[in-house]
Amino acid sequence: MNCKIKGKSEKATVTIRQADLRDARPICALIKSNPLELIVRPLGDIVRNIDRFTVVYAGGRLVGCASYSVLPEAGNFTKASIEMTSVAIRKSWRGRGLGRQLVEAMVERISRLRPVQIIVLTYTPEFFRKIGFERIAKQDIMYKIYSGCMNCTKHSNPFTCPEVAMAYTPKSDDGPTETAKGILKMNDNCLFCKIAAGTIPSAKVYEDDNVLAFLDIAPVEKGHTLVISKRVHSEALIETPDDVLAELFAVARKIGAAMMKAGFGGFNVVQNNYPDGGQAIPHIHLHVIPREKGRKGPLAWASGSNPYADDAERAAYAERLRAALA
Repeated sequence: MNCKIKGKSEKATVTIRQADLRDARPICALIKSNPLELIVRPLGDIVRNIDRFTVVYAGGRLVGCASYSVLPEAGNFTKASIEMTSVAIRKSWRGRGLGRQLVEAMVERISRLRPVQIIVLTYTPEFFRKIGFERIAKQDIMYKIYSGCMNCTKHSNPFTCPEVAMAYTPKSDDGPTETAKGILKMNDNCLFCKIAAGTIPSAKVYEDDNVLAFLDIAPVEKGHTLVISKRVHSEALIETPDDVLAELFAVARKIGAAMMKAGFGGFNVVQNNYPDGGQAIPHIHLHVIPREKGRKGPLAWASGSNPYADDAERAAYAERLRAALA
């Protein structure tokens, strides 16, 4: 794609094309020049994923780039979402329409892969809104939160991170596409099913043949543990067999006992059902939430209100509970 674009004092030929290996170092330098907006990517990572980049050249110089990542990384890829990442325009070239051309070229390229939706996490939601993206709740892309945001080095809590989640639904000749919520209800594409299978990492607290307990990445209180079934995928309490519920509550009791042994003053067991009941992930689960000594009164529910300082602190809380269970 070639076009003429007028600069402050000249016209420059702009080329937008798929990247090749010669572009790897300039891409790396451009991303590094935007540390407040982008996650820095090592040169090796860019080289390994060079086929997913699109670049913008003007006056013989790389002035823009964007890439994409397939989500989730496990499950039914034919019904995956795709995240647009590493979107950058060199500061001296902003305000000339290049960003819009780049994103539109990426949307066209990604749409050919037939994803359910294209998502982006951005500090400039108004820019993406003008291109057709709509704001969505981060809870609607929990597979992204668990598989990517939990490893972010810039923000400890994805729910208080200032980036805005947005989605674009590609046009399809096959009729309406499924929504992200619909994907999560599919057994082979359920976030918690993948955590139970080990395809998405978690800070494990307890595991047996039928049940897994792990730390919530957006805790209400530090030590906030989720208890899920490994053998049955059901959405809510009233859809879950009695024997599965018995297994979940038996493990919740063990976790509660471990919290008391670990020195907490008390704990809450919470079970939410359906979106209007506060359920974020449509896979049956219990919340076991420790309360520090002296913190009396009802639980003030606010997801992510007590984030871990870093991965080391999260790991320390998991180990504290595992030791109490031993």
